[in-house]
Amino acid sequence: MSMPPARGTGVNAVRASRAAVPRSPEPPEPPEPSGPIDVVAIRHAPTAWNAAGRIQGHVDVPLSEDGRRALARRRLPERFGAYRVHSSPLARAVETAALLGLDAPVLDRRLMEMDWGEWEGGTRAALAAADPGGVARNEARGPDFRPPGGESPREVQVRLLDWARSVAAGSPPGAARNHRRPAGGVARSAVRSSPHVVTITHKGVIKALLGLAHGWDLIGKSPVRLDWTRAHRFRFDPTSGAFTLDEPNIRLERDG
Repeated sequence: MSMPPARGTGVNAVRASRAAVPRSPEPPEPPEPSGPIDVVAIRHAPTAWNAAGRIQGHVDVPLSEDGRRALARRRLPERFGAYRVHSSPLARAVETAALLGLDAPVLDRRLMEMDWGEWEGGTRAALAAADPGGVARNEARGPDFRPPGGESPREVQVRLLDWARSVAAGSPPGAARNHRRPAGGVARSAVRSSPHVVTITHKGVIKALLGLAHGWDLIGKSPVRLDWTRAHRFRFDPTSGAFTLDEPNIRLERDG
């Protein structure tokens, strides 16, 4: 399988891969916020770049065959069946949603991985070897860490809060399609009006959510050990703008 080029090699191709990410239409002005909502966050399945330790960021890397096999016949627990589905528009997230049997999700760029700028396509080891002091000083900034030409975790948190408030306030008609089951399983449900949402996103985004939920500065040991092959149920209160992590590491079910 061919892989997208790293920044610095094939720059035009990388820019094309980033520009090709679909954009959702601008949503209408939402109504006033409702009560707290569940946000069930799932990281996309592995890619070849994950296996190689390469930084993906906004580069549109597809799932690997190993990643696709890892999701074979996996589904969310049925208790989340009425939840709306939102996804990062990057291919690895959209394909993960499809493999989990989730109907066409609402694609939202606010759920994309952190923009790693000039470091996309490289490895942390190579970056640290090239400038060990500079990388260490940058990482010590915690939520204000910023790769050259990229964004900071704090900026990711700002866009996540903006997304969560808009979801809590309501979404365009048709955004509530939930997951389906194969023949012999639980029947696919109709469009639902649940206020809660399942989101297919990225590791950096979920870590940003964890930082918001626990007041974690993203430096040192995580306050909760997350299994990246499982789902994590956060709770968002639109009145206070606060996240909590109510249920980490929810096992995905196996069909059949």
